[in-house]
Amino acid sequence: MQNSNISRFICALGLFGASCACADASTIQFSYGPVSVNFLGGGAVTQGFTAFDPALGTLSQVDISFTASAVLMQGNAISSHISIDDNTTLLDQISFPNMVGRAQKVVSGNFLVPQAVWADFETIGPVDLMFVPFTACRGSAPTPTGCAGFGASISGNITYTYTPTAPTSGTPEPATFALLGACVIVLGFVRVFHPFRRLPE
Repeated sequence: MQNSNISRFICALGLFGASCACADASTIQFSYGPVSVNFLGGGAVTQGFTAFDPALGTLSQVDISFTASAVLMQGNAISSHISIDDNTTLLDQISFPNMVGRAQKVVSGNFLVPQAVWADFETIGPVDLMFVPFTACRGSAPTPTGCAGFGASISGNITYTYTPTAPTSGTPEPATFALLGACVIVLGFVRVFHPFRRLPE
């Protein structure tokens, strides 16, 4: 009897694990860019992202990656960066601290969007982010504080992590079928080979 109880307990744990597996987090990813910014003009550039569809499930994380390539044709650019904003919220900065003469620099990275602004990413239409350039370089080269031809191009991905909405109906997943089959085999084995089973009269 003890072996039978153990086998049933193992099957119950397996089925519980299968039901939990159905609720595992999923991800969906979209690309954006390239976004072009002009450090010397200083104007913000708005870029549209694909929003997360709330019908897919419950959002648990928003991760944005970027690769930015800055090119300076001439001058001495210091303290240069590009702010990534969501309306009035600063999400991250891409920094190019010191570029001199004819230079090019590539910076890659990623950041998590704060939960406080997730609601802005759960819409039917696109999500708009702003890329705002800044540099201490002003005027036109070759003056001591001047630069010429200073811009950047940015591209990357936005990844949504979410818990899928449980289906109201449908076919069980293959993992569930496998666990059910294993339980049937184990129970059958215990039934046949249990040392204390009663012999037929």
